[in-house]
Amino acid sequence: GGVAQLMAQDLSNLATLTQLVKKFEPKQDFTPVVKEWSNEAGKELDFQEEASNLREVHNNLTLSGIRAIVPQPIEGLVTTRVLAMEFCQGFSVRDIDELDAQGVDKIVLLDR
Repeated sequence: GGVAQLMAQDLSNLATLTQLVKKFEPKQDFTPVVKEWSNEAGKELDFQEEASNLREVHNNLTLSGIRAIVPQPIEGLVTTRVLAMEFCQGFSVRDIDELDAQGVDKIVLLDR
């Protein structure tokens, strides 16, 4: 039950609505998008999958030479329904003063 059940119902409703739109406006066929999204959306509710994604993003950024902090999952405190991760003090990417204070090259940031 809970969130997973609500999400499944919402996705089912969305699929029904897109079929209805397709019936009246054949050029507006979003059913493939909704199908793909539905297939992927369930993974968002599996926090073990999310923990794996955090690790992968961290590794990819490191390999690319991009200096960024990605909170890491705390081993032993991750299940399909619980994700505990490090707290990372940070700032908004929109905070120009802090970007300058941290020596961030805003042109490079925009390119990425």
